[in-house]
Amino acid sequence: MDLDNPAAILALAGLVLPEGAQNVRVDTKPDLVELGYHYAYTVSWDGTSATTQAFLDAHQIEWVTLLPRDDSHLVTFLREMAVTSVPEGSVGRDWSFHANPGYGQVGLLLDGPDHTTIHVAVSAFPS
Repeated sequence: MDLDNPAAILALAGLVLPEGAQNVRVDTKPDLVELGYHYAYTVSWDGTSATTQAFLDAHQIEWVTLLPRDDSHLVTFLREMAVTSVPEGSVGRDWSFHANPGYGQVGLLLDGPDHTTIHVAVSAFPS
């Protein structure tokens, strides 16, 4: 699967791009596809605190469920995400979804300290 439409990528996991998102970009993780993943995309965008809150509200994500993230998480929780560094004060979380085919994983990262840049990794691998 090769997508370059951010809305289509987010839709794979039942997510929607918030209104007001700016500088929307898509990155891939070809190294994971080489390891057998069906796909591994990261959709990133810049916005405002209102844009961030709208995204969280639309997907029923509570701030208290977002955990601190830093560079040490790049090889664990953020492995599926196409980011190379994590700013201080960043928060995020992961969850699974039913992908077709395979097992789906979403990774969410809100860059600190203001949490107005968001990265969403959407990946699927054989179940």
